[in-house]
Amino acid sequence: MLYKRLEQANVVTTDGESIFELMTQNDVDIYHNPVGLAVAKIKESKLHFHNKTHEIYYVLKGFGSLEMIDEKGQKYNIPLEKGTMQYIPPKIKHKAYAAIFEEYPEIRIPLKVLVISCPPWTPEDDIKVEE
Repeated sequence: MLYKRLEQANVVTTDGESIFELMTQNDVDIYHNPVGLAVAKIKESKLHFHNKTHEIYYVLKGFGSLEMIDEKGQKYNIPLEKGTMQYIPPKIKHKAYAAIFEEYPEIRIPLKVLVISCPPWTPEDDIKVEE
């Protein structure tokens, strides 16, 4: 049986993003669970894609956008807000960012996103893209 509190999660920090891994590839190996589970706090992630991983973002808190670029180069800008869900298939370039408020551009409140990944997210399958 697997039980973790958020403060027990492995934390992966990159520029503009902190990922609290609750269920990882290691857990899959032990418990034969096919998915990864994390809570991400995102100000602005870097443009990236995954060769193998499917992701589902479910917004727990905040406002922002998800930029997605399909394999033909078509860009999509999807609004993110509490209670919204977005599926991101493998090989689709994407980045998420919190809203910037005109009155206070220096303040950016991070999005809090539940991320479900299958197979579980790994650093090796997180390929950054030059913008």
